[in-house]
Amino acid sequence: MLLDFKTSMMLKLSFLLYVFPVIVLVTGAAIGDNWARSAGMDPSISAAVLGFTCFFSAIGLILYLEKGAKQSDKYKPVIISIKKRRSNTEKDDVPKCTSGR
Repeated sequence: MLLDFKTSMMLKLSFLLYVFPVIVLVTGAAIGDNWARSAGMDPSISAAVLGFTCFFSAIGLILYLEKGAKQSDKYKPVIISIKKRRSNTEKDDVPKCTSGR
């Protein structure tokens, strides 16, 4: 079976699944760090809390978008062709080894 899946869709989905949550985590941590410094709080704790809150929000967004993607044919691979199944009666194309005896 030969399948076709658009490369642009694969790159978009890969970015959304792997890169987007990390970017959101780092952005949330940076915002939490800056906010804590201006509020006179511990920057490490607020960076961790806001960073992980943003990260889990991004995962929730991905799961929400996944439900819509499952219903759409836009992200599904397309069957291009199906190879013919060989029957057991057909001979192999590989030559048999014969002995000189």
